[in-house]
Amino acid sequence: MSPIGTVLETDGNRAEVSTSREDPCGGCSERSACGMGLFAKPREVLLTAENRVNARPGDTVELALSAPTALRLSLLVWILPLAGLIAGAVLGVALHERLRIGEDPAALLGAAVGVVASALLLVRYDRRAARDRRLVPRIVKVVSRGAIPDRPHVDASPIRRHVGAGGNSCAHPD
Repeated sequence: MSPIGTVLETDGNRAEVSTSREDPCGGCSERSACGMGLFAKPREVLLTAENRVNARPGDTVELALSAPTALRLSLLVWILPLAGLIAGAVLGVALHERLRIGEDPAALLGAAVGVVASALLLVRYDRRAARDRRLVPRIVKVVSRGAIPDRPHVDASPIRRHVGAGGNSCAHPD
């Protein structure tokens, strides 16, 4: 299923779209018996999308990202930290005598360093990827025309925008 969002504003062939990151447990039959759903709450996500269908503010739209690109980004976000964790732990064990600590603490320290290093690499990639047009989601169709809905949960404080992978902008209150 393609993500659905609401266009907040347009600028040429770009549109700022509000979508909701859904609860990952929403379709699970065991969600009432499991505690994982307590930590994953739906939240609003703001992103910038390519607007070739002439969507207007207030329109409900369907978004798409090419399947190979989505798969590549998913693998990168999940595999790189795991690889950093494992490589860091192995390196920590290999260097435990030089560090003059036990193997277990060295593995833990190495794993932590590996995860932090992979996170820094992902942040660097994210900043570079913002300029790559292949990573920008696109509006594929207008589902319904409408007015901008009231958004009482958004305060009037100044908003600082961070442009992420694929030109997605995340709003952060100052």
